[in-house]
Amino acid sequence: MSNLAELMTVFGEELARVTTRVGELLEEFFPNTATETLSEWESAWGLDDWSAHTQAERRARLVAKVGARGGQSIDYFYTIAENLGYNRAPSTTDPHIEIIEDLYDPFRADVSQADIDAVYDQDPGTSIFTWKVAGTDVETDTVLQELFNLYKPAHTDIVFENA
Repeated sequence: MSNLAELMTVFGEELARVTTRVGELLEEFFPNTATETLSEWESAWGLDDWSAHTQAERRARLVAKVGARGGQSIDYFYTIAENLGYNRAPSTTDPHIEIIEDLYDPFRADVSQADIDAVYDQDPGTSIFTWKVAGTDVETDTVLQELFNLYKPAHTDIVFENA
C-alpha cells in the first residue's frame, strides 16, 4: 500500500468516526447543551470552580452569563436572575428573588427638612440610587452579584440580602 493510500485510509477512518458523532459534536457548540466541553465554556466565560454544582446548574449559570448582554431595566435583571434559576417575586417558591428600587426619597423642596432628611449619605446602599436585591441565598451567589454589578447603571448601588 502506498503512503498516499495509508494517509487516505487514516483520514477516512477518522471521518467515519466523527460522522457517527455529528449530533453530539454539534451540541458542544452551544452552552445550553454542552457536556464534554462544559468546563472549557466555563473557563472561557470566567466561571471557574463550579465542580460542586450539578451539570444542569452549571449550564444554567453559563447560559445566564453568555446571554447577559446589557440593559438597565428591572425586568432585564429579573431575566438574568430567572436564567440563573430564580423565581420572580411575588413567588415564594425557592429560590426566589425580588428587586426593589426607589428605597430612599430624594431631598425635595417644601417636603424635606434641612438637617433632618439627608441629601446624600456616604455609606453604600443608602443613596437614592440604591437597589435592594432580596431572595434565597443572594448574598452568597457570586455569579448573580457579578452579573448584576457588571450590567447595573453606573450611578447605582446594589445591596444583596437573603430573604
